[in-house]
Amino acid sequence: MATYKGIQGFTVQSLSSDLPAAKAVGQLWYNSTASAFKIGTEGAGAWASGGALNQVRYRGGGGGIGIVTAGMVVGGYSTAAGSYLANAEQYNGTAWTEGPMANYPGVVGDLGQCGTTTAAIGVGGSSPAFPGQTTEEGDGSSWAEGGNYPTALNRVGLAGTQTAALGVGGAHPPTNVTAEYNGSSWTAGGTYTHLGSNIGISGIQTAAIAFDGYDPSADGTEAATYNGTAWTAITATSTARGEFGWSTKGPTTDTMAYGTGNTEKWNGSSWTEIANVASPRTSGFSLGTTASCLYAGGNPGGVSTTEVWTDPIYTIKTVTVS
Repeated sequence: MATYKGIQGFTVQSLSSDLPAAKAVGQLWYNSTASAFKIGTEGAGAWASGGALNQVRYRGGGGGIGIVTAGMVVGGYSTAAGSYLANAEQYNGTAWTEGPMANYPGVVGDLGQCGTTTAAIGVGGSSPAFPGQTTEEGDGSSWAEGGNYPTALNRVGLAGTQTAALGVGGAHPPTNVTAEYNGSSWTAGGTYTHLGSNIGISGIQTAAIAFDGYDPSADGTEAATYNGTAWTAITATSTARGEFGWSTKGPTTDTMAYGTGNTEKWNGSSWTEIANVASPRTSGFSLGTTASCLYAGGNPGGVSTTEVWTDPIYTIKTVTVS
């Protein structure tokens, strides 16, 4: 009868405690404390409930700021309050708190937003002075006005950093304008492949991917990549989305679209349907990488719901030997 050593070329380790799940994939060991054989496995990603927003809100413009363990959303519209919001909420991976970032300089919804919690940027948006042209920069404690966006718009898709941001599309009316920011002023970039607003965009100024959004009045499926100069059309998504969420920090070869219906993941050549959020909704806020991202708030009615995606899921399993 073949032995494990004969098959694998080494014996099973005997350990007093389990290996870290993320480092144990494919490894088999004997846990002497539990008197059991254990193995590390890697499963498909999944959505789980996160901490609730303090303020119910929607019309987030789709995007957000930072990553799941250091994230922020700004503005939106509250049905409960009957108004646009100025307050910013930060997420630490578990819970939302109001602060330490100060409120946005004005009440605003449909805001283009990206960057980090200590180097954030907001563009345009909806407010009583709808739409806006202002660019605001946040340093972790306060906001200061930067160079105006080329056109007064809301629903701009925004990616990149505070000193190298990339804006695409927007309304009203829908546009195919692309603009690049250097930390002080905006210049024109390559024209997007179609007119649209609420376009999902992730990556950096010289290597970005954009997809879906209103096209210009119906939910779209178009997708394209940007090389710092021009946009190139790529395979369209299989689900049309208007106001949705996406992995804002995903590179051009690894990004996700989610929130309103089917979740789709792009691997650089094709879109694949994966696990959907538990509570489909439109017009929320999203942030993070493809391995760890979230979707917060949304419509109908404005909600405080947060769902967090983790991919892959690492698990330690007990091996049955009988």
